[in-house]
Amino acid sequence: MNQPKIKRRVGKYEVGRTIGEGTFAKVKFARNSKTSEPVALKILDKEKVLKHKIAEQIKREIATTKLIKHLNVVRLHKVSLYCETKPPFLIFLVW
Repeated sequence: MNQPKIKRRVGKYEVGRTIGEGTFAKVKFARNSKTSEPVALKILDKEKVLKHKIAEQIKREIATTKLIKHLNVVRLHKVSLYCETKPPFLIFLVW
């Protein structure tokens, strides 16, 4: 019997496949479960961020990305930092 694949949920977003990966983060495709709006979730590895002391760099990335409004650059929609047991993540709109 085939069971439907259960997607992981983060807040109001259903998380799908990985669309990118770097040293400190993974980028996952996700969809707003209420509006079906597609987004990219940048999920940071909290342990690596703290170990390599790049929290200030992450803060600068967030501040800079909030300021940029250009057709060829994804727009920062929301920054979510969940409780200690969940990784922090950034939510970017995907056009």
